[in-house]
Amino acid sequence: MSSIRVNVKCSNADKYEVETPPGATVAEFKESLAAVSGVAAGSQRLIYKGRVLKDDQGLDFYGVEAGQTVHLVKSAKPASAPA
Repeated sequence: MSSIRVNVKCSNADKYEVETPPGATVAEFKESLAAVSGVAAGSQRLIYKGRVLKDDQGLDFYGVEAGQTVHLVKSAKPASAPA
């Protein structure tokens, strides 16, 4: 299976290029992005064409193709539930 390169633009103007299989889930893509950006997958919020990408969907579900740009917004880690 071939891979595609997706551009990622961060809210602080950093830019990354991530290589991923075209059928990867958003969660898998976030893990690949975490390796190059240093932003934990759980703290990533990805936006493509105005839509927030959900972890359980595939990149192909959103129509993400090679050379296109996904926007990364760092979010705070979710607060743990009270005991």
